[in-house]
Amino acid sequence: MVSIGDEAELNEDCGPQTHLFEDRVMKMGSVDFGSRTNIGTRTIVLYDTKIGDEVHIMPLSLVMKGETLGNNTVWMGSPIEKVGN
Repeated sequence: MVSIGDEAELNEDCGPQTHLFEDRVMKMGSVDFGSRTNIGTRTIVLYDTKIGDEVHIMPLSLVMKGETLGNNTVWMGSPIEKVGN
Protein backbone atom coordinates (compact mmCIF):
# COMPACT_ATOMS: atom_id res chain seq x y z
CA MET A 1 0.00 0.00 0.00
CA VAL A 2 3.06 2.28 0.34
CA SER A 3 5.63 2.79 -2.42
CA ILE A 4 8.87 4.60 -1.58
CA GLY A 5 11.18 5.78 -4.38
CA ASP A 6 14.98 5.62 -4.38
CA GLU A 7 16.74 7.97 -1.95
CA ALA A 8 13.44 9.21 -0.47
CA GLU A 9 13.61 10.48 3.13
CA LEU A 10 10.75 9.98 5.57
CA ASN A 11 11.71 11.83 8.74
CA GLU A 12 10.84 11.17 12.39
CA ASP A 13 7.19 10.47 13.22
CA CYS A 14 5.94 11.14 9.69
CA GLY A 15 3.56 8.65 8.30
CA PRO A 16 1.68 7.50 5.29
CA GLN A 17 -1.87 6.75 6.39
CA THR A 18 -3.33 4.14 4.07
CA HIS A 19 -6.72 3.92 5.76
CA LEU A 20 -9.20 6.25 7.41
CA PHE A 21 -12.69 5.90 8.88
CA GLU A 22 -15.13 8.31 7.23
CA ASP A 23 -18.72 8.23 8.52
CA ARG A 24 -18.01 4.84 10.14
CA VAL A 25 -16.81 3.39 6.80
CA MET A 26 -13.19 2.29 6.44
CA LYS A 27 -11.65 3.68 3.28
CA MET A 28 -8.25 2.57 2.02
CA GLY A 29 -5.80 3.51 -0.69
CA SER A 30 -2.14 3.66 -1.59
CA VAL A 31 0.52 6.30 -0.93
CA ASP A 32 3.33 6.71 -3.50
CA PHE A 33 6.52 8.64 -2.68
CA GLY A 34 8.77 9.61 -5.60
CA SER A 35 12.56 9.43 -5.75
CA ARG A 36 14.66 11.90 -3.73
CA THR A 37 11.55 13.14 -1.93
CA ASN A 38 11.84 14.56 1.59
CA ILE A 39 8.89 14.28 3.98
CA GLY A 40 9.27 16.49 7.06
CA THR A 41 9.05 15.46 10.70
CA ARG A 42 5.51 14.73 11.96
CA THR A 43 3.96 15.14 8.52
CA ILE A 44 0.92 12.99 7.74
CA VAL A 45 0.18 11.82 4.19
CA LEU A 46 -3.34 10.49 3.65
CA TYR A 47 -4.32 7.74 1.20
CA ASP A 48 -4.71 7.90 -2.60
CA THR A 49 -1.76 10.31 -2.77
CA LYS A 50 1.00 10.50 -5.38
CA ILE A 51 4.08 12.55 -4.53
CA GLY A 52 6.45 13.25 -7.43
CA ASP A 53 10.23 13.14 -7.58
CA GLU A 54 12.35 15.65 -5.64
CA VAL A 55 9.39 17.01 -3.66
CA HIS A 56 10.02 18.60 -0.25
CA ILE A 57 7.22 18.71 2.32
CA MET A 58 7.98 20.83 5.39
CA PRO A 59 7.53 19.50 8.96
CA LEU A 60 4.08 19.36 10.63
CA SER A 61 2.22 19.31 7.32
CA LEU A 62 -0.89 17.42 6.25
CA VAL A 63 -1.25 16.02 2.72
CA MET A 64 -4.97 15.50 2.09
CA LYS A 65 -6.34 12.36 0.45
CA GLY A 66 -6.19 12.19 -3.32
CA GLU A 67 -3.46 14.85 -3.73
CA THR A 68 -0.97 14.66 -6.60
CA LEU A 69 2.20 16.72 -6.02
CA GLY A 70 4.28 17.55 -9.09
CA ASN A 71 8.03 17.01 -9.41
CA ASN A 72 10.53 19.53 -7.98
CA THR A 73 8.08 21.37 -5.71
CA VAL A 74 8.01 22.51 -2.06
CA TRP A 75 4.91 22.30 0.15
CA MET A 76 3.94 23.22 3.72
CA GLY A 77 0.94 23.65 6.01
CA SER A 78 -2.08 21.82 7.28
CA PRO A 79 -3.47 21.25 4.70
CA ILE A 80 -0.49 21.75 2.44
CA GLU A 81 0.00 24.66 0.05
CA LYS A 82 2.67 25.03 -2.58
CA VAL A 83 5.42 27.41 -1.46
CA GLY A 84 8.09 27.01 -4.13
CA ASN A 85 9.73 24.97 -6.86
